[in-house]
Amino acid sequence: MVANDLFIPTARSYQLPTRNYQEAMSSSFTTCSSSYTSFASIAPQLTSSSNPEQRVPRRQVYTGFAMEKDVMCRWAHLLTGQVYDLDDEDDEGAAWSHLMGYVGRQGGYFSSIGEGDEDIQWMVVTRVDRFDGYRGMPESELPVYKEEQTEKMWRERLTRDGLHPHEYVFKTVLA
Repeated sequence: MVANDLFIPTARSYQLPTRNYQEAMSSSFTTCSSSYTSFASIAPQLTSSSNPEQRVPRRQVYTGFAMEKDVMCRWAHLLTGQVYDLDDEDDEGAAWSHLMGYVGRQGGYFSSIGEGDEDIQWMVVTRVDRFDGYRGMPESELPVYKEEQTEKMWRERLTRDGLHPHEYVFKTVLA
């Protein structure tokens, strides 16, 4: 294509839309608008009995040793000697980061679990499995696993690191 083949509008070649053009656009907009309305009428409607929060999918479960934030910070303190302030998000993040590295070097995974800021716990994850669940699903519907060799190793390590068995619990949660 040569530069002469390009169409460059000039003041002379460009004309404002006529009234008929505006009327045509207005009627076609109405047509589009009515077809949108018909689409909206076939979209599923929420009823008062449906709870959309229950339908947020959770496709995995984590199994391992869950603990509260204060236990997580105390564990990190026992390993590093550093004092972690429970009310300081930076300290919480530093403790989490240290424990992620520590657990990772032992072949595990350390993660936060729970929904929302108030429900957050921490877990040494020993097993991850696919699961077809949803947020808010009762724990009684989650799979139940027995402690095997990996879990026994982590229970011993947690105790050796200075945590008491009542400070953590073996359980399965949605991920």
